[in-house]
Amino acid sequence: MLFLQMWHQLYVCLILRKLQEKRQQRGLVLEQRREELRRQSADFAENESALRLCASKMARAKPSEKVAMTREYQGYLSRQQAILQELGKPEDWLQDKPDCPLCGDRGYVGTQKCRCLLKALEEQGATV
Repeated sequence: MLFLQMWHQLYVCLILRKLQEKRQQRGLVLEQRREELRRQSADFAENESALRLCASKMARAKPSEKVAMTREYQGYLSRQQAILQELGKPEDWLQDKPDCPLCGDRGYVGTQKCRCLLKALEEQGATV
């Protein structure tokens, strides 16, 4: 039984590593897309900087300032969508799209194994 548990843990580690690699690859693709947009559009680059600055300010804002900051942030997001449309890109072009919407390709939801991880383990014959 101990041997099976060790194999099970090994498979869990391997699957989690593959999931991490997928997340990293998606992150690289999204960053390449952002770089492409920055080169194509000074408006995009300027708006992206403003979005980041606004997000930073929101994180430090007093509760009384949050509503106004949220509106400002939403305005920058709307502008980003308009720029994407102007450049002929789909509106979700900069959004991460994990294979598993439950765990975001992390393998766990909270402390519980996600069903995508359980399915991958089953496919490997590594269920305990």
